[in-house]
Amino acid sequence: SEKIKLAESVTSATDTINEALQQLQTSHTVFYTSEDVDYYFLLDIFSSGPAGDEIRARFPMGYVSFVGIGIFTKKVDGEWFIENVVDGGPGAIAGLRRGMKIVSVNDQPFSPVGSFANEIGKPTTISVMTTADGEPQSIVVTPCEIHPQNFLLDAMVKSMRLVPVGDKSVGYVRIWSYAGEQFHHQLKQALFGGELEDADALIIDLRDGWGGASPEYLNLFNRQVPQLRMRTRERDDLYFDSQWRKPVCILVNGGTKSGKEVLAYGFKKHGFGKIVGARTAGAVVGGSPFLIGKEAVLYLAVSGIEVDGEMLEGIGIEPDVTVEFPLPFCAAEDPQLSQAIELMAAELAEEK
Repeated sequence: SEKIKLAESVTSATDTINEALQQLQTSHTVFYTSEDVDYYFLLDIFSSGPAGDEIRARFPMGYVSFVGIGIFTKKVDGEWFIENVVDGGPGAIAGLRRGMKIVSVNDQPFSPVGSFANEIGKPTTISVMTTADGEPQSIVVTPCEIHPQNFLLDAMVKSMRLVPVGDKSVGYVRIWSYAGEQFHHQLKQALFGGELEDADALIIDLRDGWGGASPEYLNLFNRQVPQLRMRTRERDDLYFDSQWRKPVCILVNGGTKSGKEVLAYGFKKHGFGKIVGARTAGAVVGGSPFLIGKEAVLYLAVSGIEVDGEMLEGIGIEPDVTVEFPLPFCAAEDPQLSQAIELMAAELAEEK
């Protein structure tokens, strides 16, 4: 109880600092403490860089980790709502969904980190509301140790699925983070010999999460790269093709930022496919972490970025098909994903 009160106090102070930082009107400028889930994800992204030794020294085991259930939350009018549930995490397994209001955890006020810090491996009761006027319901979830980047890479794999559309199928993958080559490598592995190899069309979900994508990743959709076919007497023909040549669209929203926005910009500019969702964050500058004390970090914008001579900071990318997806008490359905599936189904039908 005392730890929760302390966490609430720290959160309140952090909110005050970030309100002041917002006056700078630039992205990639946020103050995080160890009471913020994003604190751990940010530090893990930079733990392989120049500040890696100093970052890892903050953690007893020598690597970035925390105890959680795989959800991202957001305050709306002073109330905590689940903004995202990470595929394959404890929260997803327990049945938590986007839009649920968190009432309490083990009958105590909710804290994004503090509520689970001492509950690893223990059944933990979360009280949630699915409607504004409904009764709270209890969901039992078991917190686990989370290694942020590995956790999101595993979640990416677990998000992959084939959605039947008539006699065809649409592949789906959610890229929770693009901050590292391993995420793009995993995508290519899934498309060419893995979970999504048999898809007739593809939906890449870039909503929310972390950016960091390299512009060269767009080469995946460049159909001008030739396909090779090797014919021999001893074996069946061999094909060599590293490009996705079938219908594709991407999902974006206000949480699509940084390198993911650069991908969305190039995807739209070069006509690789349609973009579905809501306007992206307009958060395209370079940021660096500055460690403060033992349990805080200031993520600060340090460089401006132009994309083909254009500034995307404060502007963002407008989707081709706009679909709103409000947070509080939203239904279990995902209208943005549903629209993307319909779009891919229509393109497949035109090919017949």
